[in-house]
Amino acid sequence: MEYLRFLVSTYYDYQKLRIALENRMRSLPEDLAEKSFFNVLMNEALNFEKRVEEEIKREVKKEELYEKYLKHIKGVGPVMSACLIAWLAKPRTVVMWEKGKRKKVVTLEPVMKVANKPSQLFKYSGVAPGCRRVAGKRIEYNPKIKTLMYKLFLQLLKARGAYYQLYLQEKKRYEKRCPEPEKGSKKLKVHLTVKNIVMRRFLLNLWKVYRRLNNLPITQPYPGLKGHYIEPVFVDASGEKVYLDWVEG
Repeated sequence: MEYLRFLVSTYYDYQKLRIALENRMRSLPEDLAEKSFFNVLMNEALNFEKRVEEEIKREVKKEELYEKYLKHIKGVGPVMSACLIAWLAKPRTVVMWEKGKRKKVVTLEPVMKVANKPSQLFKYSGVAPGCRRVAGKRIEYNPKIKTLMYKLFLQLLKARGAYYQLYLQEKKRYEKRCPEPEKGSKKLKVHLTVKNIVMRRFLLNLWKVYRRLNNLPITQPYPGLKGHYIEPVFVDASGEKVYLDWVEG
């Protein structure tokens, strides 16, 4: 397993363990919860998580994709950047199984390298139209990346940067043409649809930057082929939207 991916996976393992421990401690009687042993246990779990986080921050600074692009986007911190790089911009190690037995370990090219079209990346990440679980059918996206996209979306909204403004803009536009759903809330449908629109834009920009940095061909997205305007790649950590001419050129 590639080192950055190992760190990211370990970080979330520790985080999951720490949250589970916190929840369990809340169920303890008050006199037990105040015991020093449990406080020490909680602090150790938190320290493990922080130590891995610090190592992630050191490692991600070595990545060109982070230094030239991701760290300049409001709402995308070092850990989230490391997740994106580890899962989409690094070689993947896949274990092949046969009849329940481990057969061999295969190393595959990075997702954004083999995705020659942005639509392929959208589908893999679970943000393309129709990417949902259907009973009896095999999913065609990576559920781990789809969850990552949701977490990233929440961070982008919380940061209230350029992608938050894009969300408000697309939400206002889609509300006018969204039909009433047969089931569920129209408000929720609008929110989830616009979430995927925003994340497709984010992934498109990330895909363009990655391929430009690695001297790979960049194809025009489908809407662009149909004559629709595609906003150039931008960063906004400074508080202002700045377009990256070196990516589009």
